Amino acid sequence: MDGRDFIRKAVEDLEKSGYKRPPAAPVVQKGKKGAASKDSKAAAVASAPVSAPVADTTTTHAFKTFDHFVMNLPASAIEFLDAFRGLFKGREADIPEPKKQLPMIHCHCFSKSNKPEDDVRERVEAVMGGRLEMDSVNLHWVRKVAPNKDMYCISFRLPAEIAFAR
Repeated sequence: MDGRDFIRKAVEDLEKSGYKRPPAAPVVQKGKKGAASKDSKAAAVASAPVSAPVADTTTTHAFKTFDHFVMNLPASAIEFLDAFRGLFKGREADIPEPKKQLPMIHCHCFSKSNKPEDDVRERVEAVMGGRLEMDSVNLHWVRKVAPNKDMYCISFRLPAEIAFAR
């Protein structure tokens, strides 16, 4: 299946599946006076097993998506990022906190630039048709594959501007 079709179909299939994350096990920590800690919700999240997804049980929306997308073919991964443009159009009301609920994207790529941070970010933004939110962007070096050719992974949260684009 084409990478673009796979991304769109995976999101569509998950939505249709009725998958719901299990709620976090409630954990109440007792303070000195026997009162519940102000950080009860944080404690519940922190106490959940690492492999178990944790849901925010205080919200009533039914938004479902993947937490992460890993684009692991460095020679062509950036080319497929356009599939995320408009992926959630019409769902703005279902996603009250896009900076927390939209998926993280981890895209492997090559760069020969002396400024790989700028090079990779600019290429990603050009393909996606919008700006990345700099507070969510992380670029890390993976390995050298040839002289003057390094592999990187850029990780970022899918920006609402791109996710809801029409």
